[in-house]
Amino acid sequence: MLVQEIPKGYNPNVYFSSSINLSKKPLAVFEKPATPTPLIAGAESDAQLDTPAELTSLQRGKRNTGVVNYNISQLSQQSTTTYVQQTSQATLTLLEERKSSKRFQELDRENYAQDKTFEIPKNGFTKNRTGVTHNTKRILASRKNLGNYIDELDDQTIGLVFNLESYEDKNTTNKNAIKLCSICGNNASMKCVRCGVRFCCLKCNNLHNDTKCTSYSG
Repeated sequence: MLVQEIPKGYNPNVYFSSSINLSKKPLAVFEKPATPTPLIAGAESDAQLDTPAELTSLQRGKRNTGVVNYNISQLSQQSTTTYVQQTSQATLTLLEERKSSKRFQELDRENYAQDKTFEIPKNGFTKNRTGVTHNTKRILASRKNLGNYIDELDDQTIGLVFNLESYEDKNTTNKNAIKLCSICGNNASMKCVRCGVRFCCLKCNNLHNDTKCTSYSG
């Protein structure tokens, strides 16, 4: 049975119905017996508000009220369904855990006697060993010096090794030589007229004439 709650503030002339199809049928309106209307200014407007048409329009303008379900059998059925669903989910979870633990135990029993060590692949990453290795022992046992190893190299490899001596930097050939002062080492834009040695200032020139200039006399 569905019962509609009537909030406070409704017209007392309107009563509720306990019928099922409340959304399809409008609320019944209690009609008051006809009373003589006084001939007073403004009484017509008050009398018109008591008519069923005006009450229906006012009722439609107000907000819709919620419908509360008081059916005990339906509520108990919903609670029972929810409890059954939760219980079934918990049961499935326990069954899955037991099944997985049983499978893990079977795998442990099957692999109990298996060797746990495994061989590291040679083409993969290997940790460098410290100390004397097989290659070190082989090199020490051969007792060869650097000349013996060079003699064993082919001509192409020797050309790559010793070609560094004849390498010329092409960029350095086009660069101008740095002109430095022979006394203090700064950039020197002038040089001695007699010997050609460079100097940067008058002080260095006088010192050069006193000590280093071979062509200067007097």
